[in-house]
Amino acid sequence: MKQLLFIILACLDLCHCAPSSSTAKTPRPSEIALGDKNLSTTIRCRKVDGKWSLATAEPAVAAYLAQVGKYAFEIDGITNFREIEIAFDSLYTKVALTAIGTKNGSNVPIGVEYALRSTSKGKIKMTPTERHTCTSNGSTCCRLFIVNGDIVGCEGKSGCTGTDVAGKCNHSLTNKQ
Repeated sequence: MKQLLFIILACLDLCHCAPSSSTAKTPRPSEIALGDKNLSTTIRCRKVDGKWSLATAEPAVAAYLAQVGKYAFEIDGITNFREIEIAFDSLYTKVALTAIGTKNGSNVPIGVEYALRSTSKGKIKMTPTERHTCTSNGSTCCRLFIVNGDIVGCEGKSGCTGTDVAGKCNHSLTNKQ
């Protein structure tokens, strides 16, 4: 009986240690392309000195995020994007692109989540899955909150302008492709 128990435990231990396909890592990429066919835009990211950065010029990224605001949330005229950020999950299967723009003196956070579409020779292609924004009570500076490549909500933060104070932010998202 003890031998049978030992064999069962040994088999369970072997099964536990074997890598599963759901946790297999995507090969470390050298370039990631965030393609949005609906808005005819591709944002490129490259790893430089161990850190991911945008290879696409910031004015082009800002113009794309302004298009996202208009297309997904009917917010036209967003300008002056700042705090442009990209954040990947550890497996390179999803990424969030976020920034804070301005419209009529108010801050407008805009973000897009992307999911893995394909990999080839160290390059990864991703497509949008969700688009996000935040609204506030008018005296709050909101920003999108990212965890492991997912935009999970909004947070109020002080210090965006001299009159903003931390407070309530309302998160909106759409799957509009």
